[in-house]
Amino acid sequence: MKLVTITNGSHGTTLQTTSTSTTQAKSMRHVIDSLCLYYGSTLKGREAAARVWLNKERMVPIFVNPDCILILSASIRRYETIAFNYFALDELTNHDKIQAFLATKRGKKSLEYCRWISEKMSQDYDIMSYLKGTIHDA
Repeated sequence: MKLVTITNGSHGTTLQTTSTSTTQAKSMRHVIDSLCLYYGSTLKGREAAARVWLNKERMVPIFVNPDCILILSASIRRYETIAFNYFALDELTNHDKIQAFLATKRGKKSLEYCRWISEKMSQDYDIMSYLKGTIHDA
């Protein structure tokens, strides 16, 4: 079950996965922070790391886990903001708002950043797997 989108609404924040949809009476910031904490760091920590990695101050993608890098269509505080998973873009081809955002300069740049983060995480994972194997074999 892959996280696809997180949207703000008048009744709370809705999480859409490939198979379910749930609404929580919490802010988008709180929901994303909870996801980040589940995987070991706060949203604030993830944003700070992305700013350093990408040398970018605002609107950075949020690395939640190896299967989820969130891209925000606007500020996390705005009601019309949609956070969507970079790895779920195939499921979003018919989502007009997301496709319109991805056609903008900022949307294209966000995809570049996500590709870079994904490649970096993959390389680090391969290195850590190798080190664990060599340490375990020793």
